Amino acid sequence: TLDQTAHQRKRYQAMHFNAQPLLKDDYCIYLSSHHPFAKKDALSYDDIEHLKLITYSSNQPITFSSVFAHFGEVQYLNSIGNILQAVADNKGATVLMRKATKNNWYVKHGFICEKSVKSTTIMPNEHVLICAEEALLTAAEKAVAAYVQEHYTALYSET
Repeated sequence: TLDQTAHQRKRYQAMHFNAQPLLKDDYCIYLSSHHPFAKKDALSYDDIEHLKLITYSSNQPITFSSVFAHFGEVQYLNSIGNILQAVADNKGATVLMRKATKNNWYVKHGFICEKSVKSTTIMPNEHVLICAEEALLTAAEKAVAAYVQEHYTALYSET
């Protein structure tokens, strides 16, 4: 939430660090372009109940967004490549960050498509660069921070 973000920034400032915003992104659901829901503009929670979530292997339950509670079942795989291949093969759906995934091969070539959830933003997030206050940085560290600030958005969405 915005209150949590403001609180975190104050904590960083108290430790003589700056948190500089780089990019805002949100998650969306990716499913096969051959899935019947691919024709929909957005998915409802009822739609999600009919989907199998394919995600990374984990020993912890997925609880960080209420959207995940609506998936009918969960399958864990060990890599993003395996997850996207399973989604392209119409074996389930996954939840990934929109900007980070927009140039993915499966998306660019139409094998999988992104869907929002009606009236919901799934886990909006802000990427920040956290570094020491400028006066505490060496010239080399300042150059790295400047490079990250200038190029992060382009590099992030190229993958």
